[in-house]
This record gives sequence, structure tokens and C-alpha cells, in this order.
Amino acid sequence: MTTDSETTVSIDKDADVVLARAKGERLARGIGMEKTQVAEVAIAISELASNLVKHRATEGKITIRKIDSERKKGIEVVSSDKGPGIADIDQAMTDSYSTVGSLGIGLPAVNRLMDEFQIRSNTAEGTLVTSRKWVKPEIPYTPVPELDLSVFSRPLPGQRYNGDAYFAKRYEDKVMFAVIDGLGHGQGAQEASQAAVDCLENYYRRPFTEIFRLCHQRLKRTRGAAMSLCRINLKDRVMTHSGIGNVNTRVYSSEKSPAPFCINGTLGVALRTVKVDDYPLPEDSVIIMFSDGISSRFRPDNIHGFWGLKPQMLGKRIIDNHAKDNDDATVLVGRSS
Repeated sequence: MTTDSETTVSIDKDADVVLARAKGERLARGIGMEKTQVAEVAIAISELASNLVKHRATEGKITIRKIDSERKKGIEVVSSDKGPGIADIDQAMTDSYSTVGSLGIGLPAVNRLMDEFQIRSNTAEGTLVTSRKWVKPEIPYTPVPELDLSVFSRPLPGQRYNGDAYFAKRYEDKVMFAVIDGLGHGQGAQEASQAAVDCLENYYRRPFTEIFRLCHQRLKRTRGAAMSLCRINLKDRVMTHSGIGNVNTRVYSSEKSPAPFCINGTLGVALRTVKVDDYPLPEDSVIIMFSDGISSRFRPDNIHGFWGLKPQMLGKRIIDNHAKDNDDATVLVGRSS
């Protein structure tokens, strides 16, 4: 079925994937999406349709329609089938997971490419994936402040595996970053921290309370981890912070500095609540986030030339002078301009 505002393609073979992609591109261009957005919609349709072919879905189809909501225009892409359903949605949303020997990038890729993403699946009714992409509004360009980030991370001396990990993502006028410390050392700690990174890659646009809940669920298969998470709104100069466990965040500036803190607990083991705080971020702020492999005794006055150092130099000085010999160590430094 095809109209000017909606089209549905039954998906049985690779040729159907190509057809669905072409029709999605046509609709996306028709509502005024720019080239990058058209390409992202096309990739998302290809991933969803390819999944239907690979898994030999029953009555698989892709429906693409134009949508108008609250004076916004966009494209909705719906993938549906009648079975057999997805046994573990969380696992299916993990990069590189696949049950048919494919690359396993389909659902996580669609989640990242589209602005909205929902999935519902059970063995009785099959799977329904709904995703949306909105046309970017035409707004005058205004310069946005920058945040220069640098990260240094190393495993416990003598260890092959690093139980610490970090995440950083720039999108729109925001920068999001985290430091994660898997419990203990070695491969098990690395698996826990990497599971948190995978979760952040899929859900970084979600509210903090939801991100921590999703990470907690994902890490239940691991030994658990501590994590601090920041999102900087560069345009409004607001820092949103939340943390659980012993990953510290400090902010230094010439004005009154925010004092973020972490609640007790462990992702994957014990998460009673999530506390999210917003702080104004002065223009000359330096943000330092570090795992407990860095001694908490360091202060700006005992770091030579602290205020004039670039994040790369400051981070290296901290890890060289304050990393513990009995733990993995990670320090992330950000400077706003």
C-alpha cells in the first residue's frame, strides 16, 4: 500500500529491503529533511528490514509514514512481524549481539540514528519496533561554547585487563561523559564496565534516572560497577550530574564551584535511588572526574600550573602523580570555554 503520506512494504527478501529504503528516502526528502537525515532514515530502514529477512520473520513488513506533531514534521518507521518474538530485548539491544551470525548492529544502530525508538516483543504477538526522525528546525547559527575533553586510563600495574572505562559523546549542543569503575580487577571488572559503556551508547539521550535504571538491569549479569555521569548543556551552561559508588566528580572555577556527589550503591548489585542535580557551569570551569584508583588527596594548589594547563597536560599530571599502585586508574578532564 502506498499513498503520498504512507507506504508499506512486505519484507521477504533482500530486494524488498532495497525497495523499502528507496521509498523511505523519497518520503524523507519530500518533507524537507537534509541529506544527512535522509541517509540516517535510509540506514535505519535498511537495518530493520534486513533483520526481518535474516530472522525469516512471519508476515514481516515495514511501514513508513509522514507525521506532524506539535508543529513538527517527521518520519515514522514501523517494523512489524508475527513471530517468534525476541526472548531478551536488553541483550538484543547490545552491540555485536546476534542470534543468526550477522553483525548484530541492527537495533542498537536504529536507536542511535533515530530521535525516538520503542520496541515491544513477545512470543505470542511477534515484534513491533517504532522509530521516529524529526526534521531539524531552521534556526540562525549562533556560536556555542566548547568543552575540551581528555581521558587517561590504565589497568592495575601488571594486569592485562582494565576494569575502568569511560564514555564521551557530543550531540546537538550537549556533551555527555562518564567514568565507570568495574568492581575489583581483571577481566570480570572489564566486562562490567564495558557493559555500562554499551548501555550508554544505546541510551545516552534518555533521562538520567532511566539511564541508571537500564544500566543497573544490564549489569546484573556482571559483578557490578560504580559510575559518575555528566551532561553539559553548552548553550545554557548547565551541568547535569548523577553518580553511584566511588567515582568522584570535581568542578573548579574562579567563581563558586558546584560540588557534585555520588550516592552509595553499585550498578547491577544495589541501586535504591538515583539523585540527579543540575548546576550552573561558570565559563572558566575545569571538570575532573576520576575512579578510586586516583588518590582523592590531590588539589589544584598541589598541581603545578593547574589553571593554565590544557586538559591533556592536567590529566597526565594527575595520573602520573596520583594514580594508586594497587588499582585500575582513570581520570577525565574537561575545560569549558
